[in-house]
Amino acid sequence: MCCALRPTGRLGPYEEEEEEEEEEKEEEGEVKEEEEERESEEKDEEEEEEESEGKEEEEEEEEEEEEEEEEEEEEEEEEEEEGGEEMGKRR
Repeated sequence: MCCALRPTGRLGPYEEEEEEEEEEKEEEGEVKEEEEERESEEKDEEEEEEESEGKEEEEEEEEEEEEEEEEEEEEEEEEEEEGGEEMGKRR
């Protein structure tokens, strides 16, 4: 029995290779998972930025509209006052 297997607690050369390959696959899988997580986080951040920019633009547009409405109301009031003064002068 020159070639008998003895339980030495050590792995043979083929087993070591298989184990190394498994470890490499696991590491590659972990790296892929990390990359996917990073990419999804980046996408989330970009979406949040776009949403916040969209909200800011909406707020700015609303403010501009409010200002325009206020200006129009003031102009209408001035015109009414001027119109009332002219009518008072005519009488």
